[in-house]
Amino acid sequence: MVHLIRFRIYYALFLTLFFITACKKENNTSQNENVNDSVLVKYVQNNIDTTVDYYFTSTYKPDNPLYQPVLAIQRERWDIAVPLLEKLVKENNPDAMYWLATISGGSVFSGDLKAKLFEKSAELGNPYAALRLNEGSDDCETYLKGICSREWGKKAKELFENRASEGDLKSKYFLQKLEGEKVNNLLEIGIENAKHGYFYPLYEYVFYTRNLNLDLKKNLYRIMVKNHFTPVANLMYLNYRIDNLNNEFYIDMLDDLEMFDGVWNAKVSFYESFIEKKPTVDYIKNYIESSFILELIKKDNYSSLDSSIDKTNVDISYENSILSENGLSLLNGSDINKIKNDAVNKINNLKPIIFIDEFYYSMDKL
Repeated sequence: MVHLIRFRIYYALFLTLFFITACKKENNTSQNENVNDSVLVKYVQNNIDTTVDYYFTSTYKPDNPLYQPVLAIQRERWDIAVPLLEKLVKENNPDAMYWLATISGGSVFSGDLKAKLFEKSAELGNPYAALRLNEGSDDCETYLKGICSREWGKKAKELFENRASEGDLKSKYFLQKLEGEKVNNLLEIGIENAKHGYFYPLYEYVFYTRNLNLDLKKNLYRIMVKNHFTPVANLMYLNYRIDNLNNEFYIDMLDDLEMFDGVWNAKVSFYESFIEKKPTVDYIKNYIESSFILELIKKDNYSSLDSSIDKTNVDISYENSILSENGLSLLNGSDINKIKNDAVNKINNLKPIIFIDEFYYSMDKL
């Protein structure tokens, strides 16, 4: 019943990358926090009611040839992603090379293919591919031993600088991190990225700033939800026991994200926690539905679900045992059929947004 939210960021890439600047002066902590609070208050005031484009935060839009293959990666469907990416690789698409290399691990024999794809991608201008070949990266400790070098770290920095000089805010953020700047000193560039649809820097700031004003944090959650940035569901769960907000706040936020990929693992985890504290029939139903959707969402053809849904077995013996122990009404066949039908309706109405990208690709995919 445990579906832990993983937030795995490859900081090992940063630790060895390109002569991290030493002896940086630390800002006075309390002064920096006060400045950051005022910056965040202004950002919230200016953006809490802003209406955005539906795919504003999507890494790739539906008209991009990478949308479908990366969506398949997000859903852990390599069988769908690989042939789509291979076609784009033949067209010399550097980003397709990066993604194909990313999902080509699994054995020492895949190292040569992985390395060649990353190398060509980097040579064609993808800085994230160069990062993966930098000495000290996770890949270099596993499948790419003997292939990586610090030269690739230098190449990555050069490519980020080129992109940053052309106004790419995402590259400006990563450049400062590569130079050893701390997250709490990157708020302003983080906010600028968020204004242009890239929320991971703000995500990181909220995650690492433990003394952030709670009302301010709630409004930042709301802005991320309003912008359809589904990783905020993970962020809220990671902070769940720290924030200790009313369950209804989380339920409202999660419900607002139901049309998008990325919320269902978080919903499972949240309802597990709610059930641990105080089981209710509604919490149990939501837990079952979210778990069921996690299974269904990987199916190839959603339109075929309606005809096969009645044959899909949902074991509720454990959930009914919890209800029984707490003197609550047990779920029956009619309840389960309604849960299954509701799940199919939600899946059929999904409008997926791509929330993984070249750097933050290792979070929970669904």
